[in-house]
Amino acid sequence: MRSIQGLIVGALGLALVVAVVCLAGSARGANAVEVRPVFADVSDKMESGELHDRAARAAARIELARINREAAQDAARKAETDAAQAAVAQEPERAEPATYAPSEGLTKEGGANYHDGRIETYYSSNVLYHKDTPEWSLDDEGFYRDGQGRYVVAASDMEPGAVFEGSKGECVVLDTGCAPGVTDYYVGW
Repeated sequence: MRSIQGLIVGALGLALVVAVVCLAGSARGANAVEVRPVFADVSDKMESGELHDRAARAAARIELARINREAAQDAARKAETDAAQAAVAQEPERAEPATYAPSEGLTKEGGANYHDGRIETYYSSNVLYHKDTPEWSLDDEGFYRDGQGRYVVAASDMEPGAVFEGSKGECVVLDTGCAPGVTDYYVGW
């Protein structure tokens, strides 16, 4: 009975070693190659009788499993690093942001104007009606102004109510919804 149990335990242990080696062997890279000599060394010692008692064989199997696990982890880390480096190498270069030549100020015909490090554009009350539009007045060029004569603009990178100098004159931020670095003048065109 003891010999049958010994054979079963030995067979299960060998099956575990073979399974671990197969898993480690499927890992790519130099780490998988390094596992095979250790397996061969332990297997040779087991077959030649150098590892006589079950405790020594079990300890050898555990050590082999640890080595294989570490090799598989190293291979996985290397594969992740290689993939990350390949992804960085594949990234397209970022284009510089477009700039517009300075002009006499934003006009309907110009569509966009570059002023003091900002891009000026406009948005129309005919397209997007602001809830406060009735409180503002239209000037003779079609730009909306607040009760103090300041141009009504949207600027997402400035605090609401901020006042600054634009190409048309003094502006007040009363809306958001545009990209950073953009001033959208509210117009009636």
